Amino acid sequence: MATTSKKSSSKKTKTTRKVSTAPIKKTTAKKVSPKKSTTQGTTSKAAATKTTEVSAKVQKPVLNKAVSVSTPLQKLRSLNFFVAFASVLQAGLILFLSKAFGGIHSVFASFPTNDSLATASSGQAQIVTGAHRLFDVHLSWLIAAFLIVTAVMHLALATILRKRYEREVAVRVNRVRWATYAISGSLLLVTIALAAGVSDLVTLLAIVGFNVIAALVALSREHYTQNGERTRLVYGIGAIAAGAPFVIFLLNILGTHQYGEGGTPKYVYWLYFTGFVIVSALARNLIQQTRVRGRWIDYIYAERVYIWLSLIGSSAVAWEIYSAVLKK
Repeated sequence: MATTSKKSSSKKTKTTRKVSTAPIKKTTAKKVSPKKSTTQGTTSKAAATKTTEVSAKVQKPVLNKAVSVSTPLQKLRSLNFFVAFASVLQAGLILFLSKAFGGIHSVFASFPTNDSLATASSGQAQIVTGAHRLFDVHLSWLIAAFLIVTAVMHLALATILRKRYEREVAVRVNRVRWATYAISGSLLLVTIALAAGVSDLVTLLAIVGFNVIAALVALSREHYTQNGERTRLVYGIGAIAAGAPFVIFLLNILGTHQYGEGGTPKYVYWLYFTGFVIVSALARNLIQQTRVRGRWIDYIYAERVYIWLSLIGSSAVAWEIYSAVLKK
């Protein structure tokens, strides 16, 4: 009987040991839980990297928007290239197709002088206006000159002056444009004047001076009105300077009708009308641009209008003179 009790007690102890080990295993199983948390941390990091990748993908359209902002400037550069090419092409065609000895006009210097015959007959000094031929100019040369000046300026804006050009466009100013108008516009008006019979050097220089003043006034108007300022005096000075050459042309027409024979040729009227329309359109574009209204809020739109008006005006005058005077 004693032996059996011992065995049973020993078995009980063994069973209790086995039972006691069970909670230990459970506790070890619970200790594994930090490993799960580390795996969750890695998964959260992976999810974070995925979200950053997704956010980077989402940010790509923003970069595309930045590229689209520069697209108008790229189109403006292409337009400058086109105007340069078209101007050079027209200059070459005018020189190639024009008459060799047609369209030659002389430039004279007018001066007061004593008429010796009238003085001898009347016994008093008789002062009259004399004229001396200084040089001859072929109209095709002048046409090619203002077209090539236009081409060089637009090519420079698209190449070596591109950065400066884009900086000035950003602040709504273009100095090179008004310098171009001062040179090529003066040559264009002198060409119109010579084709219409104005050959006095002083008168031609006055036309050039008025055009340069008009270009400088337009530049000052554009430069000093960036803050929305409005000055009617500046507009008035520019209008007088731009209109003065056409007053000279009008007086020339009136003199021809009053004292000349045969009247004024029809192509002269077309030249005057074309020049006046282009100058008026440029003035209107300047007014709308400085007042920042409608489409002119975008300065690039105003710049495109300037470029197209310059090309259309110079081309129209060139081919009108060619068809009337220079055509073979």
